[in-house]
This record gives sequence, structure tokens and C-alpha cells, in this order.
Amino acid sequence: MIVSFLERRKATVRIQKTEDGSIVDENARVLYFSIERFVRDICDGDCCFICGVDPATIAFNDEHVIPDWILRKFDLHSTRITFANRAGLTYDRYKIPCCGTCNALMSSVFETPISELVADGYPAVADHVKREGPWILFKWLNLIFFKTHLKDRKLRFHLDSREGSEKIADFYYWEELHHIHCIARSFYTGARLDPTVLGSFLIFPAKTGTPFGDFDYRDMYAGRTVLLRLGEIGLLSVLNDSCAAWNLLKGDLQRIGGPLSPSQFKEIFA
Repeated sequence: MIVSFLERRKATVRIQKTEDGSIVDENARVLYFSIERFVRDICDGDCCFICGVDPATIAFNDEHVIPDWILRKFDLHSTRITFANRAGLTYDRYKIPCCGTCNALMSSVFETPISELVADGYPAVADHVKREGPWILFKWLNLIFFKTHLKDRKLRFHLDSREGSEKIADFYYWEELHHIHCIARSFYTGARLDPTVLGSFLIFPAKTGTPFGDFDYRDMYAGRTVLLRLGEIGLLSVLNDSCAAWNLLKGDLQRIGGPLSPSQFKEIFA
């Protein structure tokens, strides 16, 4: 992906490689975070997780981990999300800091067009994927996945403080999320993503009006897998497998002929 980006940019933009292996342009915009800088500035630091700017140099605000338009659509602001340690937090407080510029950019690139697409229902989303490919939705799922685990830096691992003060993210190996971070911020860098970067991506119609509600978000850190159910639209993706899961399971998945129940979505997710 870096090579593709450089081939695309080098004729028009002056770029340089820093001592830690990052790539920046003439305006000091970070086009590629080295793993060292990614861990230092984003995962262990407090820089903007998209552009990498220091919060002392620009105004920051809060970015919803689950986009606010989803919270409004499914009346989730006062609903609690459950974490790996079985603790919970209401969705209206489930946020991470982000610079105001990148927050606005994410809204225009992802939230506005995707919310409009979802509002038109499953047929419109399926038709978009057939015509345009899954890229905007795939990048968006990478972004949400990364935000959920970056938030884990602030969430306690032990419910009982007498058992320790560790945070959930203290048990992460951040280097493993570097690839997902690159995909998530490609809208900012302008990187051209090679087709081999695409992970297994599935879209299915979903049953609505069940006792389990019309919204669900789940992710699996170890498997880099995401489930997002938005009314009659169900999205599933393995973010970093280059479609291995799809190639393994496509014979069974192609036999599905109707809307899936919440339990069936969770079974495929697992």
C-alpha cells in the first residue's frame, strides 16, 4: 500500500522519510505512520488518531465511537454497550478525542454518505456495493474497529480495583493494529488501496422487529472481525484476512436465501 501511495504521489508532492520510518509531505502531514510512531503517538500518546497532530497545537473535540447518526436512528444514547470485562457504558459517553478538523472530515467522507445510503434500505446498499464496490463501507468498519480498541485504553480490565489497575488495552499488542489503522485513515492520506488489501466483506438482509432489537455491534479483537447490524442491513467483515474467510465459507454462505436473524448473524460472526 505504501508503494502504491508513493507511485501516485511522488510526481506532484514532495515527501520525505523521517528517522523513525514515517513518511511526511512538505506540509508535515503524516502520510504513513511507522509502527514506532504509530505506537508512540497514537496508541500510547494523545495525538489525533487520524492526522497525528498534538492536542496542544489545535482544538480537539470528542468523536463518537459508534457514529452519532446511528445512536439517533436507533435511540441508543442512553443504552449501555458491554465490554470484554462485562462492564458497560452508555453510548452517549462512548467517545474518544479527535482534532476538530479530522472529526469534520470523517463526517463528510463517511457519516453523511453512509447514513443517507442506509436510510434507503438494504436494496440501495447492496446495489451500491455491486456498482461501486465495498470500499467506503470496508474503510468505515476498519475505522470503527480501531476506535473501539483505542477507547479500551481508558477502560478498566478488572471490575474490582483490588485485583489491579490495568486497562483492557494493556493486554493489546498495538503493532497488530497498524495495518487496520492504515486502512482506516486512507481517506486522509489519499492512499490507493490494492484489491488484495480487502478483507472478507459480507452484506446480508437482516430480520427486524425481533426481541433483540434492530441494532447490534460486535467485534473480535483476536480475529479482527466486525459485525454491524443496522435495521434490515447486516455487515460482517474480517478486516485483515485478504478474503480468506470468504473463500473458505463461500459455498455455505451463498446458500443463504433470505434475511438473517440476530442469532444467525452472531453465528456467522463467530
